[in-house]
Amino acid sequence: MTTGIERQPSPEEPLFASFYLPEKPASAPGRGQVIAPTIYDDNGTLSQGKAQTSHTRKVGVIGAAVVAVLLLVGLGFGIIHQSFTPQHTGSVPTQKQPVNGSATPLSSTTSQASPPLLGQQYIGGISDLVTNTTTAMTLTQISQSAGQIRGNFSGLGLTGPFAGTIDTRDNIHFQVTIYGGTETIDFEGIIKLGGTLAGSYRVLRNQQFTGESGVWSVSP
Repeated sequence: MTTGIERQPSPEEPLFASFYLPEKPASAPGRGQVIAPTIYDDNGTLSQGKAQTSHTRKVGVIGAAVVAVLLLVGLGFGIIHQSFTPQHTGSVPTQKQPVNGSATPLSSTTSQASPPLLGQQYIGGISDLVTNTTTAMTLTQISQSAGQIRGNFSGLGLTGPFAGTIDTRDNIHFQVTIYGGTETIDFEGIIKLGGTLAGSYRVLRNQQFTGESGVWSVSP
């Protein structure tokens, strides 16, 4: 008497196929190799392949998620960089062109040096090289307008007005008319340290040198 239903072998299966399962050929595992456990499902087939397939799918899903996160992070940095990067319009400033093709000259101021100012009175001496004599010399009542000078001369036993010039290099030149305008004493000199005026002179007649000359020096 039977209490259950016996499984009938199908025509494709050999006899007693339902009472045993084929075993996988044993092979020695390599170093570091993990052998998955052999699991059989209800139909008697190995379930090891399914476990490996499920594990492979999990690894693929995790890898795809990591790649997606990296792409999102890179996209975010790109948007932030784009928003903070200054934009250049590329416009070039234009220069104003002069009207009617005429250029406006630039105003430039150049400071010109002025000649030194003389005092109103100088006292000293004058020597005649021909007679080898020295007498007192004075320049008084001096007036100056820029480089033009005027005043009164006294020396060599003579007196008379003088007129002349002084430049920015401290050179001085003036003349004294004597003997009713027939002769002229021509003075040349420089302004020395301390304001002393000194130089040489010569006597002219009709603008010709008479041979009479000497030296002079006066101080304020």
